Amino acid sequence: MENREFVIQTAKKFQIGKNSANVLAGFDGFVDEILHVIKQRISPTEYKRMEFMKEFSQRIADAAGFSTNMEYAVQEIRLGGNGPLLANALLCAEHKMEYIGTLGKDSIHPVFQDFCDKCEKITTFLNPGSTDAIEFLDGKVMMSRFADLEKMNFENLLKYYPQDELISTLEKSELLVMTDWNALAGMNSIYDGFASLLSKIEKQIKIFIDLADPSKHSLEEIKEAMWKLANLNKQADVMLGLNENESKLIAKSLGLSEDNIVQRAEAIRSTLQLFGVVIHPIAGAAVAVKEDKYWLDGPITDKPKLSTGAGDNFNAGFCNGWLAGLSARECLVTGVSTSGFYVRKCHSPNHKELIEFMNNWANDLLLD
Repeated sequence: MENREFVIQTAKKFQIGKNSANVLAGFDGFVDEILHVIKQRISPTEYKRMEFMKEFSQRIADAAGFSTNMEYAVQEIRLGGNGPLLANALLCAEHKMEYIGTLGKDSIHPVFQDFCDKCEKITTFLNPGSTDAIEFLDGKVMMSRFADLEKMNFENLLKYYPQDELISTLEKSELLVMTDWNALAGMNSIYDGFASLLSKIEKQIKIFIDLADPSKHSLEEIKEAMWKLANLNKQADVMLGLNENESKLIAKSLGLSEDNIVQRAEAIRSTLQLFGVVIHPIAGAAVAVKEDKYWLDGPITDKPKLSTGAGDNFNAGFCNGWLAGLSARECLVTGVSTSGFYVRKCHSPNHKELIEFMNNWANDLLLD
C-alpha cells in the first residue's frame, strides 16, 4: 500500500493524542428503514436482491407509461439523520456529547433512546423525519419525509435552550457539529444565531459542517448558505464536509469549475476563506486547509454490508482525528478508516477498534 507508513504513523499519533472532548451537535433526527429491493422471490423467507442501482432505475424506466410493483425487504429500523449518526459515532469514540435535534416532540422516539442515554444532555422539541434508505452495492437511494423539521430554527431553539445556557455550553465545547442544511428550512438562521453567540466567547472552537445533499435547492440558495458559513468562520475554525456530488454543486454555486477533487476542495476553501474543506467520494478523500491540500485512497470494499451512514461516519472519524490534534491529512486516515470499519461491521468503531482497523489496513489484513 502506497500510504502504508503514513497510516501506521497516524495510528500511533492518534493513540497518543486520544482525549474525551466536549462536543455539541445538531440539528436533525430521522428514523431510518434500511431496505433491499427484491429482484426474485425464491421462498417466503429467501430472495435475491437488486445489487446495483442501474437495475433499479432500469426497472422503473421500463415501466414508464405502464406500471410496476416492487417489493422491499426491511433489513433494519435504526436511528438516522446526519446529526445523530455523526454524534453516535463520536460517542463510540468516547467523546462527551450534547445533542440538539428532532428526536421527538412529547417524548423521545424509541429508536433514539439508547443514543440519548449515552449523551450528557438532549434537547428535543420536534418529531423526527423518516427515511426509506434503499441500499445497493454501488450506492443508495434515500426517500425522506421531513415531518416537523421545517420548524427547527434559531428562534424556536432559544425557546427550549436559553441563550445564556447555550453560550455557557459553547464555552466548554471543543467542537460544534452542524448538520443537514438540506432538510432544515431554518438552518441559515441557526448559522447566523451561532455566529452571534460565538462572538460573545473568547475561545476559538472547531466547527464541522455537513450540508447533506443540497441538490433540490437552487444555486442561489446554496450560494447564500455558503456565505453564511464564511461569516461563521470569522468566529471559529469551520471545516466543511462534502461528498463528491455535493462538492460539485457547491463549486457550481460559487462559479468554480475544478474537475480535480483536491483542487476543487482548495478552490471552495479559498473562495469562502474557510478553515478547511474535506471531500469524501467512495474511493478515498481529499482535504484542503490554508497550509496543505492532500488526497488519500481509502480502504474500499466491493461488498459493503451497510452504506447508509458511511459518510456520517467518515465525518465523525475526521472530527475524531481533529480533536486528537492530528493534521488535516492525518484526519483523512481516521475518516476513511472509520467509514471503512462501519460499512464492513455495520456499527461505528470504538478507539481500540479504529486503531486496529488502521493497522490492519496498512498491513493488507482487511478481510471483507
